[in-house]
Amino acid sequence: MIITKCPLRISLAGGSTDLQDFIDYYGRGSVINFPVNLYTYIMLGSDIYGPNKILGKYVINYTRREEEKKVENIKNDVAREVLKYFDCKQIICTFYSDI
Repeated sequence: MIITKCPLRISLAGGSTDLQDFIDYYGRGSVINFPVNLYTYIMLGSDIYGPNKILGKYVINYTRREEEKKVENIKNDVAREVLKYFDCKQIICTFYSDI
């Protein structure tokens, strides 16, 4: 199992203008933000007797739950692109935060 932890940011101005699509379209972005003592977490793992091994499914948990056989069918953009990029086998991916 792999667990990651990242501080949440509070944007005062320019939220999301630091994303690559915005910068590509407008040529630049400006953000004023700061981290807080709250975090977001992502857990990755696989099972032996559940959806990963027996059913051959990816399980993605966030405000919804997705169970998909093909990574291309995952609706969560972040999970889908990361799993495709790293060519991951069927795993369980759970997103949650302190908020």
